[in-house]
Amino acid sequence: MRSELPHRKNPRLADKDYSTGGVFFVTISSHEKQFIFGTINDQRMTLSHIGSVVESNWQALRTSFPTVTLDEFIVMPNHVHGVLAIDGSQPNPPALGTIIRRFKSRATAEVRRRLGDPEAAVWHRNYNDRIVRLDGNLSRVRQYIRSNVSNWPYDEDNPAAMRVLTIKDEF
Repeated sequence: MRSELPHRKNPRLADKDYSTGGVFFVTISSHEKQFIFGTINDQRMTLSHIGSVVESNWQALRTSFPTVTLDEFIVMPNHVHGVLAIDGSQPNPPALGTIIRRFKSRATAEVRRRLGDPEAAVWHRNYNDRIVRLDGNLSRVRQYIRSNVSNWPYDEDNPAAMRVLTIKDEF
Protein backbone atom coordinates (compact mmCIF):
# COMPACT_ATOMS: atom_id res chain seq x y z
CA MET A 1 0.00 0.00 0.00
CA ARG A 2 1.55 3.27 -1.13
CA SER A 3 0.94 6.31 1.01
CA GLU A 4 0.34 9.54 -0.82
CA LEU A 5 2.58 12.38 0.25
CA PRO A 6 0.95 15.78 0.42
CA HIS A 7 1.78 17.98 -2.52
CA ARG A 8 2.98 21.46 -1.71
CA LYS A 9 1.46 24.14 -3.85
CA ASN A 10 4.04 25.84 -6.04
CA PRO A 11 3.83 29.58 -5.29
CA ARG A 12 5.31 30.55 -8.68
CA LEU A 13 3.04 31.49 -11.56
CA ALA A 14 2.76 28.58 -13.99
CA ASP A 15 2.77 30.76 -17.10
CA LYS A 16 5.65 33.06 -16.05
CA ASP A 17 9.22 32.39 -17.12
CA TYR A 18 11.17 33.84 -14.19
CA SER A 19 14.36 34.03 -16.27
CA THR A 20 13.02 36.42 -18.91
CA GLY A 21 13.44 39.45 -16.72
CA GLY A 22 11.13 41.65 -14.75
CA VAL A 23 10.81 43.43 -11.45
CA PHE A 24 10.06 41.30 -8.39
CA PHE A 25 9.02 42.03 -4.81
CA VAL A 26 10.46 39.27 -2.63
CA THR A 27 9.79 38.36 1.00
CA ILE A 28 11.96 35.78 2.72
CA SER A 29 11.28 34.66 6.30
CA SER A 30 13.67 33.32 8.89
CA HIS A 31 13.48 29.68 9.94
CA GLU A 32 10.31 29.22 11.99
CA LYS A 33 9.93 33.04 11.87
CA GLN A 34 12.51 33.37 14.64
CA PHE A 35 13.57 36.89 15.59
CA ILE A 36 17.22 36.46 14.62
CA PHE A 37 17.87 39.43 12.33
CA GLY A 38 17.55 42.18 14.92
CA THR A 39 15.12 44.21 16.99
CA ILE A 40 12.90 47.23 16.55
CA ASN A 41 12.82 49.86 19.26
CA ASP A 42 11.41 53.37 18.90
CA GLN A 43 10.67 52.76 15.21
CA ARG A 44 14.30 51.94 14.50
CA MET A 45 15.63 48.59 13.26
CA THR A 46 18.85 47.49 14.93
CA LEU A 47 20.49 44.61 13.10
CA SER A 48 21.92 41.65 14.96
CA HIS A 49 25.15 40.08 13.68
CA ILE A 50 23.01 37.69 11.64
CA GLY A 51 20.97 40.61 10.28
CA SER A 52 24.18 42.35 9.20
CA VAL A 53 25.28 39.19 7.39
CA VAL A 54 21.92 39.03 5.64
CA GLU A 55 22.10 42.68 4.58
CA SER A 56 25.66 42.39 3.24
CA ASN A 57 24.82 39.23 1.32
CA TRP A 58 21.83 40.93 -0.31
CA GLN A 59 24.08 43.79 -1.42
CA ALA A 60 26.62 41.25 -2.74
CA LEU A 61 24.05 40.11 -5.30
CA ARG A 62 25.14 43.15 -7.36
CA THR A 63 28.52 41.52 -7.88
CA SER A 64 27.23 37.99 -8.37
CA PHE A 65 24.59 39.01 -10.91
CA PRO A 66 25.57 42.06 -12.98
CA THR A 67 22.24 41.94 -14.88
CA VAL A 68 20.30 42.35 -11.62
CA THR A 69 19.47 45.76 -10.19
CA LEU A 70 18.68 45.96 -6.50
CA ASP A 71 16.04 48.42 -5.43
CA GLU A 72 14.36 48.96 -2.04
CA PHE A 73 15.37 46.48 0.69
CA ILE A 74 14.85 46.07 4.42
CA VAL A 75 15.81 43.57 7.09
CA MET A 76 13.11 43.06 9.71
CA PRO A 77 13.42 40.97 12.92
CA ASN A 78 12.22 37.76 11.23
CA HIS A 79 12.03 38.47 7.51
CA VAL A 80 13.42 40.56 4.69
CA HIS A 81 11.69 42.43 1.89
CA GLY A 82 13.45 43.38 -1.30
CA VAL A 83 12.77 44.57 -4.81
CA LEU A 84 15.04 43.46 -7.61
CA ALA A 85 14.97 43.82 -11.36
CA ILE A 86 16.34 41.21 -13.75
CA ASP A 87 17.44 42.63 -17.10
CA GLY A 88 15.94 40.17 -19.55
CA SER A 89 17.50 41.89 -22.55
CA GLN A 90 20.91 40.41 -21.71
CA PRO A 91 21.82 36.88 -22.83
CA ASN A 92 21.07 34.16 -20.28
CA PRO A 93 19.70 36.28 -17.44
CA PRO A 94 19.51 34.45 -14.12
CA ALA A 95 16.15 33.15 -12.97
CA LEU A 96 14.69 34.63 -9.80
CA GLY A 97 15.01 31.26 -8.04
CA THR A 98 18.73 31.12 -8.85
CA ILE A 99 19.27 34.57 -7.35
CA ILE A 100 17.36 33.79 -4.17
CA ARG A 101 19.10 30.42 -3.75
CA ARG A 102 22.50 32.12 -4.05
CA PHE A 103 21.52 34.79 -1.52
CA LYS A 104 20.15 32.31 1.02
CA SER A 105 22.98 29.79 0.66
CA ARG A 106 25.77 32.36 0.97
CA ALA A 107 24.14 34.09 3.92
CA THR A 108 23.56 30.73 5.62
CA ALA A 109 27.17 29.63 5.07
CA GLU A 110 28.50 32.86 6.56
CA VAL A 111 26.13 32.73 9.56
CA ARG A 112 27.09 29.11 10.25
CA ARG A 113 30.79 29.95 10.00
CA ARG A 114 30.48 32.93 12.36
CA LEU A 115 28.37 30.99 14.87
CA GLY A 116 30.59 27.91 14.64
CA ASP A 117 27.42 25.88 14.10
CA PRO A 118 27.32 23.92 10.82
CA GLU A 119 23.65 23.02 11.42
CA ALA A 120 22.28 26.50 12.18
CA ALA A 121 18.97 27.09 10.41
CA VAL A 122 18.53 30.59 9.05
CA TRP A 123 15.75 30.54 6.45
CA HIS A 124 12.23 29.35 5.94
CA ARG A 125 12.15 26.74 3.18
CA ASN A 126 10.75 28.94 0.42
CA TYR A 127 10.09 32.60 -0.33
CA ASN A 128 7.23 34.74 -1.58
CA ASP A 129 7.42 36.85 -4.68
CA ARG A 130 5.21 39.16 -6.62
CA ILE A 131 5.75 40.49 -10.09
CA VAL A 132 5.83 44.28 -9.88
CA ARG A 133 4.11 46.25 -12.59
CA LEU A 134 5.71 49.59 -13.30
CA ASP A 135 2.38 51.45 -13.51
CA GLY A 136 2.52 52.90 -10.00
CA ASN A 137 2.70 49.52 -8.30
CA LEU A 138 6.48 49.90 -7.88
CA SER A 139 6.08 53.12 -5.90
CA ARG A 140 3.48 51.44 -3.64
CA VAL A 141 5.81 48.49 -3.03
CA ARG A 142 8.72 50.82 -2.24
CA GLN A 143 6.55 52.76 0.21
CA TYR A 144 5.40 49.51 1.84
CA ILE A 145 9.02 48.47 2.39
CA ARG A 146 10.05 51.90 3.69
CA SER A 147 7.17 51.94 6.18
CA ASN A 148 7.71 48.37 7.42
CA VAL A 149 9.55 49.42 10.58
CA SER A 150 6.98 52.07 11.52
CA ASN A 151 4.19 49.52 10.94
CA TRP A 152 5.86 46.87 13.12
CA PRO A 153 3.59 47.59 16.13
CA TYR A 154 0.68 46.30 14.01
CA ASP A 155 2.45 43.45 12.19
CA GLU A 156 0.93 39.99 12.69
CA ASP A 157 4.47 38.57 13.12
CA ASN A 158 5.10 40.87 16.06
CA PRO A 159 4.07 39.13 19.30
CA ALA A 160 3.57 42.53 20.93
CA ALA A 161 1.40 43.84 18.09
CA MET A 162 -1.38 46.20 19.02
CA ARG A 163 -4.72 44.83 17.91
CA VAL A 164 -7.21 47.16 16.41
CA LEU A 165 -10.57 46.36 17.98
CA THR A 166 -13.64 46.10 15.87
CA ILE A 167 -17.21 46.28 17.12
CA LYS A 168 -17.42 42.50 16.75
CA ASP A 169 -14.33 42.06 19.00
CA GLU A 170 -15.83 44.17 21.77
CA PHE A 171 -18.83 41.89 22.26
